[in-house]
Amino acid sequence: ALTRYVSASSLLAAIALPVGMWYLEAPSLYQWVGRAAVVAVIAMHGPNLKRLWQGTEPKFTFKKVEPNE
Repeated sequence: ALTRYVSASSLLAAIALPVGMWYLEAPSLYQWVGRAAVVAVIAMHGPNLKRLWQGTEPKFTFKKVEPNE
């Protein structure tokens, strides 16, 4: 995995969308919708970006969580 931060992975995937559309020469309307999606994802991930910059964003792990009894 490139990063174990879910929010960082989401942002990278969102940024890759319009880049891929441009590379594949998608119609202009689709490219604009892809760019709008990037703006929406960045806006929605504002608090997560702040935590990433502060170093307090939790990482995704595959650890088995034991139920509390």
